[in-house]
Amino acid sequence: MRRVVFVALCLLPLSLGAQADRLPERLIDMHFHVWDSDPSPGAVRDSLLAAFDRYKLRTAVASGPIALVLELRKIAPERFVGGAAFTESITLPPVRTLEGHLRASRLGVLGEIDAQYAGVSLGARWLEPYWALAAALDIPVAVHTGFGQPRTPYDSCCPKYRTRLGNPQDLEDALVRHQGLRIYLMHAGWPYLAETKAIMHMYPDVYADLAGFAFNPGIPREEFYDYLRALLRAGFGKRLMFGSGLSPGNWAKEISVAIALIEQAPFLTPGEKADIFYNNAARFLRLTPGEVR
Repeated sequence: MRRVVFVALCLLPLSLGAQADRLPERLIDMHFHVWDSDPSPGAVRDSLLAAFDRYKLRTAVASGPIALVLELRKIAPERFVGGAAFTESITLPPVRTLEGHLRASRLGVLGEIDAQYAGVSLGARWLEPYWALAAALDIPVAVHTGFGQPRTPYDSCCPKYRTRLGNPQDLEDALVRHQGLRIYLMHAGWPYLAETKAIMHMYPDVYADLAGFAFNPGIPREEFYDYLRALLRAGFGKRLMFGSGLSPGNWAKEISVAIALIEQAPFLTPGEKADIFYNNAARFLRLTPGEVR
């Protein structure tokens, strides 16, 4: 699938010498994938769990086909929050089926909603029952916004991909209909900075994750830093969350690259880094009071 290719092609530009100077005190990964492989082989499992311990990972929000997500959760049910994905090749289950998974706590997130790759607008009418379910159950929603791998529309997976479908403002009608809907914008809406700021300003329950920037060769580090500075200047420092965009097979090897992008940002204070790595996500996910700062 194109997501595996995405990581494999994009590791080189940043990984040369890009290691985190120090490790976060605590970590939540809001953007973890399990797409098309068995997540439970022993070597992968052991390496992944060892890396989780090393990087002090408390929680990872993992999305993909429901069957694979449920298998992944068996590895470390206390660490994984499962999400039901919609992509160009994965359909959402019927609303009642999804509701059953959510009420039974087998899943805890709607998403990621990867509509852009399927050529579907986030304002599509058929998504409305899913927004309504998430609002009724107070379930977080993970929505892909912004960008993809360069030349994605030419990939056999995703001929319907269009850049305009990554605009976060396509979520506005759903946010108006469902006050308090907890959506987070994966990839922080880049390059739609003005639109991202408008949505986050108007709807305080909207957060954003910073996944993907470390692994896209078309986004220079300074461009990411300028974008991050702009979101901080706009007052959203308490709503930006760490995400890796990685999968079970590469998390242990490549998580240091994504962490380094935040750790090495010269303008971030220690408190802002702690917020991005853990505190904001803990608040967004409504972890127990002892786990939230």
